[in-house]
Amino acid sequence: MLTEMTEEHIQELESQLLALVPATGSVGNVTLLRQLMDKGWSETKYWAVRERILDRGILVTGRGRGGSVKRAEHVIAPVSAVMEGPDTSTSGVSAGADVLELRLASGGRLLAIIQGKKPAQPNNPRPANTTMVVFI
Repeated sequence: MLTEMTEEHIQELESQLLALVPATGSVGNVTLLRQLMDKGWSETKYWAVRERILDRGILVTGRGRGGSVKRAEHVIAPVSAVMEGPDTSTSGVSAGADVLELRLASGGRLLAIIQGKKPAQPNNPRPANTTMVVFI
């Protein structure tokens, strides 16, 4: 179903669905489907858009009689998987750094690069972890 649509149109549909999902807690599929059918959606369109959003990690499934969805809290990915495209660069990011990717309701993303260890101290031979967070 979605293969017949432009990426821009699909993103608009995703935004419509995401606008109905609360920031915290979950919402049932039946509730979402009813609300979107009132806006002219078909059941097929709902499930296709929902699956695409689930695949992207923006929503996760929950419980409930007809199933439910809720917003994912965060997505963690390796640096190489996240740092793609002309607007982001891996320069200055140490190999082995962790990247925390927060997906925004608007469809954007917020990246936090976490790297570094504090050297061992004379009275403590084990290095202590330090966290440096850089928002891009």
